[in-house]
Amino acid sequence: MALWVLVLPAFLVTAALWLRPLWIKLAVIAVAAPIGLLCLLAALFVLLEIRYGPLTSFRNVSQVELLGSVVRAYETNGGATTNFGLIVRQEKLLLPGILLVRDLCQEYPAMGGSVQQVGPETVRVNAYAEKVDQCDLPIRIRRYVWF
Repeated sequence: MALWVLVLPAFLVTAALWLRPLWIKLAVIAVAAPIGLLCLLAALFVLLEIRYGPLTSFRNVSQVELLGSVVRAYETNGGATTNFGLIVRQEKLLLPGILLVRDLCQEYPAMGGSVQQVGPETVRVNAYAEKVDQCDLPIRIRRYVWF
C-alpha cells in the first residue's frame, strides 16, 4: 500500500504525457503535483523513522496473544507538560500494514503497566498508577475485535 501511494503521482504524470490536448496534460499534472508533495512528505517521515527509530511517545510495554489477536499495553508520553499514561488496545492484523484496533481501557496518569491473561477470553491490566479508574476490572476479549 505504501509503495502504491509513493508511485501513484509518478504514474499520473507519466500518463499525462501521453495525452493529446495540452489542457488535459496540464490538468492531470496540476492534480498530481499536490499528491506528489504529500507522498514526498510521507516518505520523509518513513526515512526519519528509519534513521532515528520509532517514536517513543507511544511505546509498547506489554502484550498478550489471545484469540488470533494481540492485546497490547502502550505507555504514552505527551512531553514536558503532561504526565505519562497507559492505553490498552486489542489489535488484529487484517492485511500486512493494516490493523483493526479497539481501545480496551486507558489510565491517566500512569507510569506503565502490564497485561496478563487470566482466562481463555479474559485479560487483566495492572496499571502502575496511584488511582486506577478504568482498568481495574477483567476485560473480555472478542475474537473478531468488534463483533
